Amino acid sequence: MRKHDFNAWSRLLFLGFTLLALPTYADLKPHQVKAAYLYQISKFVFWPEELRQSASAFHLCQLGPDNYDGMLQKMQGRMVFKKPIEVRQVSSLKAAENCHLLVISDPARLEGTELSDWLNSHSVLTVVDGNEHVSKGM
Repeated sequence: MRKHDFNAWSRLLFLGFTLLALPTYADLKPHQVKAAYLYQISKFVFWPEELRQSASAFHLCQLGPDNYDGMLQKMQGRMVFKKPIEVRQVSSLKAAENCHLLVISDPARLEGTELSDWLNSHSVLTVVDGNEHVSKGM
């Protein structure tokens, strides 16, 4: 087998594997993509050094129902700022005091300025789903 033949076969195999992989991405559901974005965003946020040093884990909290179909739970144990992710379900903002990332699945349950008032004294990255509640989080 000549070197030229090997290069042609390797290109053909690469193209074949690439084409086989494409349908896999098309099968992703919106909540899977959103969960992946949350994980990636968490890794690129400039977290305060004091917070990075004092935390034993990265606390990802969800306030409200699980709109992510369990995908946030799959992040359990992955690493953010060299700390393992711990996923918690919280029932109130008070219970979210030690969270680094707070996913608010039901923003309508928060009254008026409740979240903005709470965030004035808590450094927590908040994420809400949907355009209608953009003023309550990212």
